[in-house]
Amino acid sequence: MLVFVTGASGYIGLHIVDQLLQAGHTVKGTARGDKFTNLKAAYADTPAFEAVEIADIGSGSLAPLLQGVDAIIHTAAPLGGRVSFEESQRYATEGGVHIIREAYKAGVRRAVVTSSIATFPNDAWNGPYGHKDFPEVTVDEAKADMYKGYVYQKTSVDKSVIAFAEAHPEMKVVILAPVWTLGPQAPKYTQIIPKRNVLALATQVFLLTIITSDGSFYTWSPGAIDVRDVARVHIRALSVTPATDANWGRYLIASPEPYSWKGAIQLLKEKRPELLGRLADPAGAPDWPENENRVRLSKEEKEEQDWLFGVKREGVESTGDVWGYRSAEEMVLDGVDNLLEIERVWDQNASNEN
Repeated sequence: MLVFVTGASGYIGLHIVDQLLQAGHTVKGTARGDKFTNLKAAYADTPAFEAVEIADIGSGSLAPLLQGVDAIIHTAAPLGGRVSFEESQRYATEGGVHIIREAYKAGVRRAVVTSSIATFPNDAWNGPYGHKDFPEVTVDEAKADMYKGYVYQKTSVDKSVIAFAEAHPEMKVVILAPVWTLGPQAPKYTQIIPKRNVLALATQVFLLTIITSDGSFYTWSPGAIDVRDVARVHIRALSVTPATDANWGRYLIASPEPYSWKGAIQLLKEKRPELLGRLADPAGAPDWPENENRVRLSKEEKEEQDWLFGVKREGVESTGDVWGYRSAEEMVLDGVDNLLEIERVWDQNASNEN
C-alpha cells in the first residue's frame, strides 16, 4: 500500500513513517525547508520512501503528487504562537480539508487525520468524547489566548473534515484525537533535527522537565499515551471501518493506565539513579490523585477505543491484529533514555562545528 503522510518529520509523523516502512508499505512523506532536506537525506537509502516538499498544504493542486496513493495520513499542523492567528487558522483549517479534497480528486478513498484531545468539551479530559462533541470557543477568545486559539483551530479542522466526509460518503475518514503524547522520538530524529531545538521535541519536552533540576513545565491535565501507540493506531485506522453508521468516525485515543509526574520522578530515582543530580523536585509536580490521572471515558467510549486499538477483551475473539497499550513505565523510561541520547548527539554535533 502506498501511503501519503503529511508532517512526516514530526513527533507522531516520523513514527508513522517508520512503522509503515517496517510493515512493508511504500510511503510519501511531506516536510518543509530544512526538515525536508534532512528527511530526504535520512531516507536516501530507503527505496520505499519518497520525501515531498509542499510549501503550502492549504492551497494549490496537489493531485499530481497523490496519483497512485492508496491512503493519506494527515498529521501536519502548525504550533500556536509561531505565526499570526489568521495565518495559523488558514493553514490549519484549509490545509486539513484541502489535502483531503485533493486526495479525493486523485482517487484516494481512505484518510486518517490527527486531531487532539483539546477538541473535546469540559476542559478536554472530563469528556464527553462523542463523535460530534466539541468545546465552545469564540473567535475573540481564540485570539486573546494561545491555548484557546489552538483549541479553536483544531476544532475548526475537525468540523471541516467531518463536513467533507459527510458530503462524500464513498470516502472513509477517521479522525484521531490523542491525549498528551509522550515517549521517545523515532529512530531518525537526530538526522532530521541535528542541532539543539527544544521546540522540535514537541510534547516530549514534558519529559525533559523531569530531568531538569528546576523543571516546572508539566502537562496541565491528566491523560497520556505512548507516541508509538499513537502511530500504530493511525496505521490500524487505515484498514478498519469507522465504528459508526457513517463513513467517518472521530475518536479519543488514550492509555487507560493512570500515570503520575511524581511517580515518574520516583521511577527515575529507582531505575536511573545516575540521574539523581538532575531530577526535578517532585514537590513541584502536579498532585493529582492516582486514580484521576487519566481521561474519563464512558463504557461505550472505552469499547470504541478498544475496537480501534484492537485490544483483546475477555470473551471477545481475536480478529488477528490484537495488541495492548505500552505501560506508563515504558513510556517514561524509553522517552527519557531517548532524550539523553538526543542531548548527546546535539552536543557532539555542536562540538564538531567548533
